[in-house]
Amino acid sequence: RTGTLSFMIRYGNDSPGLYLHYQFVAAVLNDLFGVQARGGCACAGPYAQWLMGISAELSLDFEESMRRTAEEVLRPGFVRVGVHWAMTDEDLEVLRAAVLWVAENGWKLLAAYTFDRETGEWLHRLDTPEKRRIWLSSVRANPTESPIAEMESAVLAKTPLAAPREAETLVLEADKALRQAYSSAQVALSSAKWPALSSSSAHLLWFALPADVAEVLRSPQPDKPRVAREASVFAVGPEDPPVQRPVHSVLDAGRCSSRSSAAKISAVEEDFDLVLPPPQDGDEEPDAIPRMAPPSFAKCMLRPKMTKQLRGLVGRAIADFSMIREGDRVLVGLSGGKDSLTVLHILLALQKSAPIHFEVAAATVDPMTPEYNPAPLVAYMQAMGVEYHMLSKPIIEMAKTCLDPKRPSICAFCSRMKRGLLYSCMRDRGYSVLVLGQHLDDFAESFFMSAIHNGLLRTMKAHYRAQKDVRVCRPLLYVRESQAAMFARENQLPVISDNCPACFSAPKERHKTKLLLASLEYDYPQLFPTLLRTMRPLYSVDTAEKGDWMAKSDDEREEGAIQKHGEPELQNTTEAVEDEGAELVLTKCGPGACEVSLDPCLETELSGPSDSKMEEEPEEPEEPEEPVAVSRE
Repeated sequence: RTGTLSFMIRYGNDSPGLYLHYQFVAAVLNDLFGVQARGGCACAGPYAQWLMGISAELSLDFEESMRRTAEEVLRPGFVRVGVHWAMTDEDLEVLRAAVLWVAENGWKLLAAYTFDRETGEWLHRLDTPEKRRIWLSSVRANPTESPIAEMESAVLAKTPLAAPREAETLVLEADKALRQAYSSAQVALSSAKWPALSSSSAHLLWFALPADVAEVLRSPQPDKPRVAREASVFAVGPEDPPVQRPVHSVLDAGRCSSRSSAAKISAVEEDFDLVLPPPQDGDEEPDAIPRMAPPSFAKCMLRPKMTKQLRGLVGRAIADFSMIREGDRVLVGLSGGKDSLTVLHILLALQKSAPIHFEVAAATVDPMTPEYNPAPLVAYMQAMGVEYHMLSKPIIEMAKTCLDPKRPSICAFCSRMKRGLLYSCMRDRGYSVLVLGQHLDDFAESFFMSAIHNGLLRTMKAHYRAQKDVRVCRPLLYVRESQAAMFARENQLPVISDNCPACFSAPKERHKTKLLLASLEYDYPQLFPTLLRTMRPLYSVDTAEKGDWMAKSDDEREEGAIQKHGEPELQNTTEAVEDEGAELVLTKCGPGACEVSLDPCLETELSGPSDSKMEEEPEEPEEPEEPVAVSRE
């Protein structure tokens, strides 16, 4: 009568030890025995989590870790196989034999498999979609003959020979595949690879890894499972604290085996606080709601600890591009995400030790939607003693009446509205520099998406003048996203999730780019440092203007050099437009969002208070100069 069987398999390194990942077990059952299994998380709710020994506190720990690191592979779950009325006794025997074989020998194949940190998918290292799929695009029908018959012939020609169906024969074939798993024709242990996991999630690592089996099979005792050294499992920097990898899993799927059904239900209700107290007779709502105490923040949240490397990377970017100068009044665009909170705290730390004087404040644009609530930032900024501005505007409601129907991109509309509100706030309160929180990963994703989708070589600018009295800079240029995430996590910063109210699907295009870069970095560890050098002519305004610089006379160059070390020249609007397009390409609406034009009803909101100098009569255009020949020397 059972329709689905859910189970977990232990790795066998110790008691209770670790488990085999459910996606790995499902992959082996499919690859060796043709058994259609699937890995499923604990979607049954508290009961399923209780079966795996996950308390309410541990469940929150898993959720927070996956939200910050995006490592979906950490999600606990079961292996699930289906049993139905149409299965014969021979089919059931194959299923039973396959599960028992994997439980006894499956761990030895771990080093032949790899996994995706963000999706949790496990694949054989030699597996590719082209090998296991028959694509319709590869079928070439002959128009002179029957197209259907030609297609059937082409498909049948690629169909493998019939596989054995008996349980005993399948087990013998599995034993043979295991003996040949690490031969020269398959996957050599010397070339085994696996992704490195975040060291902050070491305490949650509940399953064995390919690194464990690769080390075991090369040892004098290849039949005794054990865990590998931490250095081969986690991504640990030179200044990071040592990581202690647990030998036993935080999950305990065996604790419920000796209890009755009634005891199990009672335990679940107790562990997850599912039982609510019954209402008492005569209970009435109070006339006045008692005033809540102001929120309190831990010391690490107000004065976070930061590594010298993180602080040095930001300081170097500021110095390389002269982002902040003596007497600047800096306004940080604070969304409440990990990146903007990180750059705010680093600037506050640099403010105390920098040889120049500058002021730091923060501002948040509230689109006044129920999906985004930045209200907790008010108390947090007050506790930190930071001047803070909340800029509220019903952007989504405005989009319903002001959005151009020919180019209906809400992401472009929202982005430009937020920029306009920040620029207006800066003019009204005398700020000169707008600091944004994009990091190196954002620069690289913008570079790839602009090239792939828009056919443009561009990315965001490190530092440029957006308008005559507004400069924009991104001090996290040299910082990786993982570094900002680790800083926010270790210091328990109150990160606010930014749920876009206009986009109801995942950011598909950007997520694909993230996965592409992650796979490339897996094979080329120096990918991002190389991309940083590659993109320098694009994110550096000075380099982008080299052609104009060389076309100037000696007097003009000397005058420009003085201005370069003092106040930079006013950039034309091209830099601002390119920067906006490179930033918009990362939005959820897709790569074409940056091409949206706005209706006239938005001009007042975007431009802010008018500048008398900007209203002067424009100068007549200059005659184009003759092209200047420049030698290679």
